[in-house]
Amino acid sequence: MLRTDELYLEAHITIAPVTDPVVREYLSNLAKAFKFKLAHLVMIKDKGPDKPSERDTFMTGHSKNIDDLAARSKGLVTILRECDFKVWRYKIESCVIDSRNQGDIWNVLDPEAPVQPLIACDGCRPPAQETHILRLDQLPRQDHGG
Repeated sequence: MLRTDELYLEAHITIAPVTDPVVREYLSNLAKAFKFKLAHLVMIKDKGPDKPSERDTFMTGHSKNIDDLAARSKGLVTILRECDFKVWRYKIESCVIDSRNQGDIWNVLDPEAPVQPLIACDGCRPPAQETHILRLDQLPRQDHGG
């Protein structure tokens, strides 16, 4: 039986893309002042150097206390706006399952374990039409010129 009480709360603040390394360093330090971390999402390119995502930039913070996380989130959003960063979104989520904290409670992450077929749960309905799911080793190989 799974427990449904929360493990921790996680806040995300999404802003307009920041690709300049100097500005990203400034932004990272600003986030750290509120106990947030700047996410390092990188676009991996076949040709040329990898570079930070150009779609958005976000940072995350954690707490077990909603008042603490809400106050830090609001403070960071306020400072970001005062510094002319365009804040697109903020949210706080409640995490109830996390294999990093609880371990592999479903026993599905062991690379040596055989993959078990999916079993329908009570109340689950099969898809209206047949669905074909390819395993990774069944996908056609792609040559990336490397």
